[in-house]
Amino acid sequence: MIFDLEDLVDEPTAQKAADALVVEAIAVSEATRRKRQKVRSCTAKIRMLVKLCRVKKYSKPIETVKKSFDMLEEERGEMDVNLFGI
Repeated sequence: MIFDLEDLVDEPTAQKAADALVVEAIAVSEATRRKRQKVRSCTAKIRMLVKLCRVKKYSKPIETVKKSFDMLEEERGEMDVNLFGI
């Protein structure tokens, strides 16, 4: 998903972006090719959205993407374990 931070002017549009990022995070966690790059990209998008929501004091989108962020961090940890297990 590609979005501009300037387009997120209110909480409902930020919530739509958060919902789309949840779906993207699930797809990334199931990826088989270029997984590390995809995880890094999706994590960066989630962080940008969270920072914007904190500045504008939107709480619901932050709650929506929190579990997705945790899931991506877990995937990153598993990739690191697999890398050292070779």
